[in-house]
Amino acid sequence: MRPLPRLLAVTDDRVCGADDFPIRAAAILSAGSSVAVVVRAPGAAEGTVRGYLERVRALARPTEAATIAHDDPTLGKLAGVQGVHLEAAGVDPGAARATFGRGWVGVSVRSLDEADRAVAGGADYLVAEGIFAAAPSTGGGLDWLRAVASRGAPVFAGGVVTREQVASLAAAGAWGLAPTGDLWTGADPAGATAEWLAALHPLG
Repeated sequence: MRPLPRLLAVTDDRVCGADDFPIRAAAILSAGSSVAVVVRAPGAAEGTVRGYLERVRALARPTEAATIAHDDPTLGKLAGVQGVHLEAAGVDPGAARATFGRGWVGVSVRSLDEADRAVAGGADYLVAEGIFAAAPSTGGGLDWLRAVASRGAPVFAGGVVTREQVASLAAAGAWGLAPTGDLWTGADPAGATAEWLAALHPLG
């Protein structure tokens, strides 16, 4: 299995449906193996999502960047992508892996119980949600990230973070980032990707 990327660029229905989605995806994926696009489009039909996955996979291939399916191991397998990302409620990473086959299985977590279940189930990585949310149900903050990182799987800091927070996230145990912000909405997605990765440089 290839090394994990350091930056997860997660889509939504608006991003995937935009006319410039392929252009923006290609710009982000130009950073190569340090990035992955997580194709999340919950409002789209299965066939449409598969089309998004296959388009992103084709754009990613020249730079050896990765494509990850969201919450559908079967669709991820059919599309030939490198990973599947699951929401924690009721998920079984082991069952997802049995369906998906070789590749990453990651899980978003919002409590330590969810993190423990995901790691016990064989998750390859976790995304700790709500670190800097205004009123996170987990309690949030860097202590929350440290607790998730102590479970033993590589952890991505998810949600609303800024590049100024990256050093403290790294010190608290973050392997990488799954930020919401300018990756998909800014004028220069390639430049934004490069800036996030530069901020992550202290992680190695």
